[in-house]
Amino acid sequence: MAPTFLVTGASGFIGSAVETALLGRGNVTGLSRTSCAQAGIPVIAHDLATPLPPQPQLEGAVVIHCAAELHARDWERHWSSNVVATANLLDWSRRHGAARFILFSTGGVYGYHAGRRMRETDPAAPVDGYGHSKYLAEVVSRSYAQLFGLEVVIFRLYFPFGAGRGSGVFRLVGDALREGSRLHIKRDGVPRMTPVHLADVADAVLHSVAPAFPAGCYNLCGDHDISFLELVRGMEARLGLRANLTFTDETSGDMMGDNAALRETGWRPRRPVSDFMRYEPPARASQ
Repeated sequence: MAPTFLVTGASGFIGSAVETALLGRGNVTGLSRTSCAQAGIPVIAHDLATPLPPQPQLEGAVVIHCAAELHARDWERHWSSNVVATANLLDWSRRHGAARFILFSTGGVYGYHAGRRMRETDPAAPVDGYGHSKYLAEVVSRSYAQLFGLEVVIFRLYFPFGAGRGSGVFRLVGDALREGSRLHIKRDGVPRMTPVHLADVADAVLHSVAPAFPAGCYNLCGDHDISFLELVRGMEARLGLRANLTFTDETSGDMMGDNAALRETGWRPRRPVSDFMRYEPPARASQ
């Protein structure tokens, strides 16, 4: 019998890619705040800040929790969307006998550290509301694993990129280039980052839904690091636009991950950020 998957954040950058990757593995249902049907995938419209009603057809599903609030300006939104929503989904998963719960967290739970790639054994030290809320979501997920035997996989995601507008820092830079808005560049162009391609993220999920994949926490990042300034220059080349830059004497640490633990499971990042940012000239209008 084919496995069943529930993917939250179905309309998002990560969730939509994960849904598509899983289609060949089993029966996929998406969940989003708004109905956003994708070919061949039914979608439940629901805000997880409130408990999800029973869904008998999803009994025993593998749950992949991609939904998150990244850009809220107030703590209440981070709390309800990232902590309360995760707790509600965990409780729903327990009551529905979920085969596995896969949580997307962030490398931001480590905070910034100059010149160092963080490992899963390093202490958490988030610096903003988003990082704190995702770390609390991790804590709740681990508690459900310990209390109820729910198999939990946590992916600490680093700066995903891919085709389209994307999300996070790649979207921020791309939007600033298109709109001509100002970007602030810190001393030495920091922070340095270890971005991971969207297709490699989907590959990691395909690995993690297999019953033999070990439950636990994994950094999900690329092999190569790049500074924020290098990312801006690469996006300039990719889009054929010039950035409106202000250079400051501010500085910070870096946000880089060590993916050795995930590599030990057989996963490899195969799409380097340097390839993504090669210049692609705009298509010419047909004569």
